[in-house]
Formats: sequence, C-alpha cells, structure tokens
Amino acid sequence: MSGIRTVIVTLPALWRDVLNQLSAGAVSLDVVAEFKVRARLAQNLQVIHPKLVIIGLRRNETDRVIRRMLTLVPAAQFIAFLPTGRKVLGFKLCLEWKNLADDSPSAMIEFIRRSAEADFFCRP
Repeated sequence: MSGIRTVIVTLPALWRDVLNQLSAGAVSLDVVAEFKVRARLAQNLQVIHPKLVIIGLRRNETDRVIRRMLTLVPAAQFIAFLPTGRKVLGFKLCLEWKNLADDSPSAMIEFIRRSAEADFFCRP
C-alpha cells in the first residue's frame, strides 16, 4: 500500500468509474473500504482512519453530514460529489493559529468573527 488510504461512501457507479479513470496514473488511491449504506459510518471511519473519504451526497443533503464526520475523524479529508454531478466539494478540518497577544484588538475581533462564521474554511 503506497497510495492514499481512501474510503468510498455511497458513490454512484458512474462516479466510481470516472474516479478510477481519472486517478489511474495521476494519483494513487488505496481504497481500504467501500460502503454502499451509511449505517454506522462514523464509527467505521474512526476504526479505519482514512486519509481521504469520497462520498456521494443524496438529494437535499447538505454539507452538515460531512461537518459532523469531520469532528469524529479530524485527520481525514472529504470529497463530496453532489447528486446533480455538477459540483464536487472538498472539506478538511484544520486549526488556524493566531497569537492574539501580538495583534491589535481589532485584529482579534476579526479573527473571532471569521472563526465563528458558518463558512469558515482553512486558509493557505
């Protein structure tokens, strides 16, 4: 196993085929598990410790599903395929370090505001 430890979850066959074709030679994925149903998914992910989870979202499903799982498997990154097939979303949990003692009060307030926003995401 030399590739990225990957779990595939409820991904339609068409997307699995596309993923296999695109990743052949471009990126090495070691698919360590595939789940066609999500029963006990969070518990299974905690045991498997994947680096990457590729998941197909259902109709009317939001990124809340992934945000909940990120708290349980914080080292994993998630790629979510939307049911329309027109969007793919990437998620990862990360910390942003800020030495609040070195900044002005307005910089501290801005950091707190950005951290509290629902769409706060890691910045390079």
